[in-house]
Amino acid sequence: MNTKKFLARAVLTFSGVLALAFALDAGIVLARGQRYESLVTPTPLPPGSTLVLGFHGGRDSWDDPRRSIRKLALKLRGMNQAGVHAETVENTRREVALELVKKALDTNRDARLDAAECASARIILYGQSFGGAAVIKFAKQLETLGVPVLLTVQIDSVGREDEMIPPNVAAAANLYQDQGRFVRGEPEIRAADSSRTRIVGNFRYDYRGKKIDISGVPWFKKLFRNDHTRMEHDPEVWARVESLLLAAIRDAPTAAAELPLIRLATELGEIKIEVDVHRAPATAANFLRYLDGGFYDGGRFHRTVKPDNQPDNKVKIEVIQAGINPEREKEGFPPVALQRTSVTGLRHKDGTVSMARLGPDTATSDFFICIGDQPELDFGGKRNPDGQGFAAFGRVLQGMDVVRKIQQAPAEGQRLTPAVKILRAKRHP
Repeated sequence: MNTKKFLARAVLTFSGVLALAFALDAGIVLARGQRYESLVTPTPLPPGSTLVLGFHGGRDSWDDPRRSIRKLALKLRGMNQAGVHAETVENTRREVALELVKKALDTNRDARLDAAECASARIILYGQSFGGAAVIKFAKQLETLGVPVLLTVQIDSVGREDEMIPPNVAAAANLYQDQGRFVRGEPEIRAADSSRTRIVGNFRYDYRGKKIDISGVPWFKKLFRNDHTRMEHDPEVWARVESLLLAAIRDAPTAAAELPLIRLATELGEIKIEVDVHRAPATAANFLRYLDGGFYDGGRFHRTVKPDNQPDNKVKIEVIQAGINPEREKEGFPPVALQRTSVTGLRHKDGTVSMARLGPDTATSDFFICIGDQPELDFGGKRNPDGQGFAAFGRVLQGMDVVRKIQQAPAEGQRLTPAVKILRAKRHP
């Protein structure tokens, strides 16, 4: 046999081996795939619950008990920690995970997520191989919804654009090996916004001379991705992943329980507000000093903005605006510096409470409440020509029906006639 024929046959043989390996790896998953009905987490989740989602690598089935992603999820379930729910998802079935998150957070069962429901999320994501890349893609999907993520953990992540951690992620960790013949993990993750995301570490593992039991692994995985496979079966790797997940579960802030609750009693009903002193501390402190000083007692909702009363604005919004008791205007405090939504991570969603202003750093005591999602009020939005947005600092927990009544009250232009009085404004015990 001449050299050309030998090489051609060798290439065909190698290609056939690769095709067989991928077919074996895909297995029955390609025919079946994961469905939402396979999940066991009850929805909606009770307040304060933590949802842990593990994304499988390759074409591994979501329920394969041999896979380390699945083993860890089952172990977390077996710990019976109050309020902790763990699921595993195939990396090609992110839509299943997205449906679960939406249903888990939809506490009022209206098939949409409002600002309060998004902010209440306690979500942890981890994934191996292609599942590691899926973790970052999924975190970016959650970012578009305004849903925060407590922690992402990537284990020998393989995929495109898996190195940049989106700003809705509070902390991120990366475990990788870089000695594999064909497959090597992402060596360095970075924060898109270092002021909002803490990189826990990029942890390198070296398998030269290290014994890892992969005796039960299919031959094609040993042949084509030896180090990648050894990392998946390395007890030290998964002990670290488990430790990271448990620490995030333990240290996650129980925001709803810790944040101040405010009751505004108005002529048209009561509005209950949660003030986010963690993510917008300066803005929240400014609002609370007016509240604690009694400035809002006798205050007014004096402005309503609807689609039909802002003819000179190309960018339409829907809000109602309130201020302090007019008799106390001369006692006010100096303006507060603008805390941009690009820094706080808060968004102007339905029910968001935010500070009114003219130029940046001019907000004092007037605040407004959003009716419907208002992205043009976020940093980079076009409602204000300076593009700096407004300082969101809270959300309505109860009373959006009252907010809508105020919006529809009689008005001349945007001025409510008469203004809707705030009878009392105080912290809820």
